[in-house]
Amino acid sequence: MVSCKKLEPEDYFYPQDPYMNVVKTANFNVRVSRDEMESISETEKIFKNRAAENCFTLASRQILKLQPLIKGSSYPVPDPDIEFIGFKGHINPVKSHSCQELVQDFHCSLKVSPHFNFAGQIVGLEWERTIAARGNRIVLNVFGEYPAELPAYFVIGRRSSEHGVNLISIFGSGRITRILSKSSPHSDDRESATALAFGIILEANHEVERNDLIFMTMMDVMALDTQKVTKTMSAFAAQY
Repeated sequence: MVSCKKLEPEDYFYPQDPYMNVVKTANFNVRVSRDEMESISETEKIFKNRAAENCFTLASRQILKLQPLIKGSSYPVPDPDIEFIGFKGHINPVKSHSCQELVQDFHCSLKVSPHFNFAGQIVGLEWERTIAARGNRIVLNVFGEYPAELPAYFVIGRRSSEHGVNLISIFGSGRITRILSKSSPHSDDRESATALAFGIILEANHEVERNDLIFMTMMDVMALDTQKVTKTMSAFAAQY
């Protein structure tokens, strides 16, 4: 009877095993047209939102190329302040050569923590489909921590068993478009810190199905001094 037991999501998170993060980094620049800028504060918001989007796209693609098998954990860990997207540095863009755009360089890292506190499950697909793909909308049940503000991003995984060990294969990515919270994201009651959310699939190596798992991602995005970067690259190029 035990061997015939239907495995639940919790069965893929081992309480005795610490978790190992998957981390990828990326460097990129963000270009914003002058027509899009209405005020200084609006310009900073545009740069930050696009930097987060670019960071997730570039770094998550590195993970999807590997399609890693990760081992979930529910090992007790300290409860630090969770920051799903953290920004450092100052937004101080420079003019492009055409003077029609402002350009800002960024460096970022993306982290996937295969812990139950950052996980969730796909509980519904758009139009009651049996499978979904890029661009389709999905309904999520987030088990633990979830962002108080958007944008927020996640990777998608499918449950797998290898040599008697329950693992999760990461094969897709997505963005949360709306959160219907059941409790405060910083609630003292961990059991009630769940949320129903709506999302969209951004990329996937194969079809997404109901009951696939998700992991909220955490990003550290740093705005670089574009003028210094440009001068350094110019000096380097002059040597060759």
